[in-house]
Formats: sequence, structure tokens, C-alpha cells
Amino acid sequence: MKISIKTIFTLSNYVSIVFALLFILGLLDLYNKTQEIRSIEHAHHLMLEKARELKQSSDELTRYARLYVISKETQYKDIYFNILSMRNGENENLKHYCPVYWELPESIRTQRHPLEKKSSLQDRMRKLPYLDSEFKNLNKSANNSNQLVNLEIKAFNALEGLFKDKYGKYTIERTPNQQLAIQLLSSAEYRLAKQSIMLPIDDFLHSLSDRTKLSVKNQKNKIDDAFVHLVIFLIMALSTRFYSLYITKKRVIAPINYLTKSIINNLPLNHELNKQVQNDDEIGFMIDSFFKMKKTIDDDLKRLEFALSAGRQGWFDFDLINNHIVVSAQYAQLIDLPAAQFIMPLEEWREGIHPEDRITVMTALNLSIDGRKKGDVEFRRVKDNGEIIWVYAIGEVVDWKDDGSPKRLIGMATDITESKRQQEALKTLAHYDTLTDLPNRNLFTDKFLQAVTHSHITKTQLAICYLDLDNFKPINDQFGHAVGDQLLVQVANTLKKNVNENDTVSRQGGDEFVLLLSDFKDFSECEKTLDKIHTALSKPFSINGRNHFISASSGVTVYPNDSADIDTLLRHADNAMYQAKIAGKNRYSLFNSEQDEKAIYKHGRLSEIEDALNKNQFQLYYQPKVNMRTGKVFGAEALIRWLHPKKGLVPPLEFLPIIEGTDLEIGIGNWVIEQAMIQLQDWNSQGVDIEISVNIASHHLQSSSFITSLELLLSNYPKIDPNKLQLEILESSALGDLKTISHVIDECRNRLNLNVALDDFGTGYSSLTHLRNLSANTVKIDQTFVRDVLEDPGDYAIIDGIVGLASAFDRLVIAEGVETIEQGLILLLMHCDNAQGYGIAKPMPANEFPEWLNQYQANNEWIEFAKTPRNRQERELEILKLTTDQWRKRFIDNLGLTDLTKIDWPIMDTERSSCGTWVRRAIQEQLFEEKWIRSIDKIHNNIHDVAKRLKMEFIENKGRVKKAHIDTLENTCKQLHDFIDQRVA
Repeated sequence: MKISIKTIFTLSNYVSIVFALLFILGLLDLYNKTQEIRSIEHAHHLMLEKARELKQSSDELTRYARLYVISKETQYKDIYFNILSMRNGENENLKHYCPVYWELPESIRTQRHPLEKKSSLQDRMRKLPYLDSEFKNLNKSANNSNQLVNLEIKAFNALEGLFKDKYGKYTIERTPNQQLAIQLLSSAEYRLAKQSIMLPIDDFLHSLSDRTKLSVKNQKNKIDDAFVHLVIFLIMALSTRFYSLYITKKRVIAPINYLTKSIINNLPLNHELNKQVQNDDEIGFMIDSFFKMKKTIDDDLKRLEFALSAGRQGWFDFDLINNHIVVSAQYAQLIDLPAAQFIMPLEEWREGIHPEDRITVMTALNLSIDGRKKGDVEFRRVKDNGEIIWVYAIGEVVDWKDDGSPKRLIGMATDITESKRQQEALKTLAHYDTLTDLPNRNLFTDKFLQAVTHSHITKTQLAICYLDLDNFKPINDQFGHAVGDQLLVQVANTLKKNVNENDTVSRQGGDEFVLLLSDFKDFSECEKTLDKIHTALSKPFSINGRNHFISASSGVTVYPNDSADIDTLLRHADNAMYQAKIAGKNRYSLFNSEQDEKAIYKHGRLSEIEDALNKNQFQLYYQPKVNMRTGKVFGAEALIRWLHPKKGLVPPLEFLPIIEGTDLEIGIGNWVIEQAMIQLQDWNSQGVDIEISVNIASHHLQSSSFITSLELLLSNYPKIDPNKLQLEILESSALGDLKTISHVIDECRNRLNLNVALDDFGTGYSSLTHLRNLSANTVKIDQTFVRDVLEDPGDYAIIDGIVGLASAFDRLVIAEGVETIEQGLILLLMHCDNAQGYGIAKPMPANEFPEWLNQYQANNEWIEFAKTPRNRQERELEILKLTTDQWRKRFIDNLGLTDLTKIDWPIMDTERSSCGTWVRRAIQEQLFEEKWIRSIDKIHNNIHDVAKRLKMEFIENKGRVKKAHIDTLENTCKQLHDFIDQRVA
């Protein structure tokens, strides 16, 4: 017997695969060896580069040392020590060493040659694959270079007139000796030290070159061997495939061509030709089977065509003359008959029909036989093992006798058992949750209506409890939906175990459940059940060996106290559940109408605000922003107002909190931005060239469409420079997803070319983090700090810190809420030049802004004050005068009040007051002589002593004090001012 085609092809394929794999492995080996050569050469380049860098740094140190002692220009000395600090790892290093780096202008250096983290040259050399001997040579050269540095520093000290004392320290100052410095850098000792650096480097270069050449040569020999192996593998693989093609043609293609010709031409079996092409293998068996099958197909053609057209699972053929039925293999399998094709008496076939369906089936059969109706029927059939299946049958008469009476009826039968089950499942789905098998909302409604009827009869109460799981989403997200589903099933079982038999537990969807607790006379009975449920749900749930902890928040409303329809009761319970969430979770809350009224009120207000947006009832007011030092108006902040048709001008605090976190907030935010762009375009046409800033809510900023919507809006105004639009983002917006906020700000600045400001800066608890991570280019100091900067040392310290941070991070600063000249003066002393507030101008409609701008007169007091140059001491003295003046004014203003309930004394504690804080800071920072500061403190204490006596007199006399005593306070304060002025003079 010949070897089978399958065996030949299997062996051929295996051999081909083996050689192909060997060829691929050979290619990989060849590639790896090539890569190894590249790695050797790359390592050679890196090691050589570090050696050259060592030599270059030594040469540059020598060069700049000599330039310095010859020219005495300190820039060469600075470069010298920068090179030395880089090499020793004290400064950041060049990412890629550049021989001409120090010859370039500083701006070009910064732009083209980035720095990387601090690391000494010797540390970087240790990371490379030097031989021990090679590294020792380089290390020796580096150490010798450090010795050379000592000679060069000695020359520097000689040039600068510093000489060692008897203890070896450069403390003795003499006449600078340039000649000695030059001699030191050109002496024989210096040349020998220089040679001691170069000789180890030369040894290293020879060693590295020899080692690299040897390694490359060895690798090339290996590559030649690998190439020979590749050729051998390729020849063997091709030989195998050619042999496979030969076998395919002889034993597969020729017989199949014969079979194909027979099929196309519908030829009968040709025994002589068949012997020539047919082999004793799989193809030969296929040819023989084909001709056997052909005869069977011809006999069954009519039945097969009908079966294919009907697309059913099994056919039957009634012989109405002999009263028997022929069924197909599929039909036989359907009813568990033992043969693939079976003939049985009609009566026997009838016995297999379910007794309740026999009359229906036989009636349909008789109607089809009589020709009065095409028969189709659904019925149940009982198998021999007792299993009941549903069958759908359809049939018609296809053959008649000469007298016209029916002779033969054929038809198709389909197993519709699964379809029937699905119909039942759909009925179940309509009333039960598929995951937990709990009643769904539809069935819960029915149960509620029954419970209401029962409640009326028994005079009892029932409760609707809306329960939502706490912390379910993190578990579902972290461990997957499978674990989440198991947890929901366990929760459902726990709920069922902890309610009474007549109570109903329903799943509404997600992690929300609704409980119907019935048959209680007093709510305390219901509370016991609720406590039991919450206690059970707070225990760990074990899934796949891991404990998961959750809790639940639930809202409860009681019927008939809350007498409403089921939808309203569910809404009430849901509102109460929300209150439980707000209160801290893991608890239940009883519905009250006040909460519901608030929710309804908010919904109504949202509708009113949305209607106002659609009817264009909103308007932007603009508050100018000014540079106090120059008096220039450089921008305006857009502030939204609601022009209510009945209430008039509605301030933003009455409607913005209502829309917070809603989609309406996004809509209004987009409207504000577009109005600002329109205004920029309008003012630009009038020659008003300023920036407009708009406030962006956190919800709006983090919406998925923020950047795309903003980009589309900007494209509608191509003539407007995007830099003229500034987005003001509340610092508190970044308290959530800092990464997302940072990405959005980067997109606004880098992609859209917009300016971004952090609004109300300093009110967040991570301000330094925000300043470092968020690329906003402006920081706005919150007005709450500005308002009391002259009186509250804490506010002063916060603003001082913000200005310092902003300066360190290269951010612009603007102060909000500047209302007085004195506030502006102290801000100028703190290097905060930009401001906005009522002290400059109130917000105004857009049409009034150009006229205000034309009539605007800068505050000369600010400008003149800013012109005077002041050192640190002078600034501090001005700050002391401003703060003590403010303290005095406020104290005396309180003495003039008749309504004692409105009195708000300044800080009376001597230590905590602005002046007391100033004194402590001056002592700590040693700004002035301590004796002079103690004199200031003494006068300050006298002021407070006088003020405390005045305050006591004011309280005891119910608002009356002697003018002489006020004069005493005024004189004491004047004494302090005069003392400060003497210091300034």
C-alpha cells in the first residue's frame, strides 16, 4: 500500500517548517552578531567620548586659567569654575558634550545645549564597560587633573593677592602678583602635571583601540559562519518544497481534474479511465464515494429540494394509500427514533403526540388532506424517555391519484422547544432581574399595589426604601464586572435574609435596590429592619477568597403618611437616599417634604436659568485690570450678570451656584467665551487693544468636549489674537483630577495659544503643587487676602509668599479686590504691580467701557510712590508706617460709632498685631540694629497701652471717651511715625 497523501504532506510540511525555522534562527543569529558589532563600536565611541571629554575639560581648564591670569577678566574665572563644577558633578552637565560650548553666547548655549542632572565625569565613566586597567588609567588621569587644578587655583590666589598663612589657609592679603600667577601656569611643574594627565589617556586609547579591533574581528568571523549555515538551510527547505509540489501534481491534481470534469459534465462512471488516475489513497476514496453518492442524490432530489427551500430541521412523507409515514434522519433524531430514515404506521406516529394535542394535530392533517387548508400546527411530542418537546409542522398534498383523491403529503417539522423556553424566559424577564432573580420594577409596582390594598384593610403602614451601595463602583472597576455581579448577587441574598417574609426586595438596576417593608404599626419596627440591613451590608463579602467591604445609603418614605403614587414615592425615597449620601453614607434618611421642596425649587430655577440663556437675558460686565506702577489699563475681567425681566439685575451668586456641576454650566460657559470673543472683535475695531479674561468652571473645564469646542469657537474669529483671551481657572478646580486639569491647561496654552490664570490663588491647600504642575502664566491673589493685608499679618504673609512663589516660577501676579490707595501702596512695596478692584473701577457694561477708558486717570499717588527707589530696609519701614496708620484709623473709627453692635476692633494683642509681627520679623531677619528695633517696639507697646485704656473707657462709658485721651493716642502714633522718619532721613 502506498503512503497516504496526508502522511506525505505532513512530513513535507514538518521538514519545511524545521528548515524554515532554522533559516529564521540563522537570520536572527546573523542579525544579533551584526548588532553586537554595533554595540562594540557604540561602546567604543562612548568610552572614547568620555576620554576625550576628560582631555577636553583639562585643556579648557588650562586655557581659561591662563586667560584669567593674563587678562584678569573674571568671566574666564567663572567659566573655569563652571567647567570644574560640571566635571565634578556639582553643577548640571551638558546632555551632549560640545567642544565649543563655552565659546558660544549664553543665549545660544541655553537654547541649543540642554543640561541634564548633576553627575561627575568619573561617575559617568563608571557606567561604561571599561576594563579595570582602562578605568584606572582614566581615573588616574582625572585625579592628576585635580592636582593640576590646585596649581591653577594657587595661580588665581596669587593674582588676587591671597597667600597661605602658617595654617595653610588663604587668608593673608598681599599685593596681587600677576607675574607669579603666569609663571605658575607655565612652569615645569605645571607641564609635568599636564603630562601626567595625558599619558594615562594615551595608554587608555591604545588599549581601547586594540581591544575593539579584536572584538570586531571575532564577531565578523562568526558572521561568516552564520551565513554559510543560512545557505545550507535555504537549499534544504527549497528541495523539500519542490518534492512536495511533484507529489501534489501526480497524486492530487491529476485525479481531481478527472473528478472535476466528471462533475461539470455530469458524466457516469468510466471504469477504464478511473483505473488510470485513481490511486489507493484519500483522493481515490473520494472519487469512489462521489459516484456512490450521486445515485442517492438523484433518488432523494425532490425531498431534498423541498427541505432546502423550507429551511427546516426534518421532513416527513405521508403515504396516504398505505397509511404509513417516512421521516428523514433529522426528524428521526428529533423524536428519538433509532434509524436515520424510518417508516412507521400512521397510528404509531399518532401515539407519540401529547394526548392533549392529538385532536388539534389530526384536525390540521385532515384539513390539509382534504385540500381545504394548507396545514401548519404547533404541538407537543413525547419522547420514549418521557421528555416533552415542542414541534412546529407544516405540510401539503403533492401527489394525487387518477380520480383526484390525495395520494401523498409531504412536510417539514421544526423543534421549537428552545423558542418556547425563550418565550417563557421573556415573561420572566418582564418581571424579574436576570442577575439576582429579584422582582424588577414592573413586578415591584404590582406588589406595591397589593400591599396598599392590604394596608388599608389591616390599618398598617408600609415603607418604600431606596437603597444604593456605597463604594461599589471602585470594586467593580478594580476587580471586574464578574466580581461586581457576584457581589450584587450576595447583596441581594443578604437583603432577602434580613427582611420579613411578606416584604419585597427589588433591584432597580446597577447597584440600586428598592425594598417594600409592610405590615408595621409603628416606624420603630421598620427602623429595626433597616438597622439589621445596614449592619449586615457593612460586613465583608467574600468573593474568590478576597474580602470586599461596602456599605449602603438608603432613603425611606412611609405610606400612608406620604400618600402618593408609586413614582412619586420612589422619587421621595431616592431624594432621602441622596441626603443619606451627603450626610456621610452607611446610614438611612427619612424623607421630609422640605428636602423635596428644595429639589423641586432647584429644578425650577435650572429651567428658569436655561430659559434666560435661550432668551439672551445674560450680559457680560467688564472690570478693568491696571498696572499700578505705570497706570496702564492692560485688561478686563468678564463678569456675567442676569438682566431679569422682573427682578432687574441679578448678581451671579444668586444663580451660578444653582447650575454648578450641570450641563447648563457648560452651556453658559461657552456663551461667556463667545461673547468675550465678540467683544474683543468689537473693541479691536474701536482701537481698544486689551485682553479679556473669562472664568471657567471646573465642570466645564473637565468636560470631554472643552478643547474641541474652544478650538472651533476660536476658529470663528481668525482676526483675534488668541493671546488676548485669558481663561481664569479657580485654583480649587485643580483639587480633584490634577493630571487632567494640567493636560487641559497645556492644550490651551501650547495648542490654542491662550493665556491661563489661576484664580483665587492661595485658597487651595496645595498651592505650591499647583504652581509647579500647572502651566498657567498668571496667578490671581484672592481678594480675601487683599482686603485685610494692612491689618492681618497672616494675610500679609500669604500675599508675600504668593508673590515670592510666582516670581520663583516666573508667573505674573495680579491682586483682586483692591479698594483703597493704601492697599495698592503696600502691594507695590511687595512687588505686586497689577491689580483690579473697586478702588480702580466697578464692573461695567461693555458699551460703557471705551468711554471709561478715555476718561480714566491713573492714580498719581501709586505712580509717584512706585517711582521712588527703595532698598529692603526702606520698603520695610514704609510697610510699618502703612500698617500702623491703618490700625490707628480703624481703632479711632470704632470710637466714633454709636451702634456698639457694629464695633470691630483691630487686633489688640501686642504680639499678634501687624506692628508686633513686623518687630519679630525684623529681629529674626536682622534688618536693623536690635537696639533701634527695641525702641520701635517700646513705642508700639505704649500705643497699645493707651488704646487698651481708651477701649476700656469706651466700654464703661457706653461709647463716650474724652478727646484728650484720643489726642494722646494720636500723639503716640505720631511719635512712632516721627521715629521711623528720622531713620529714613
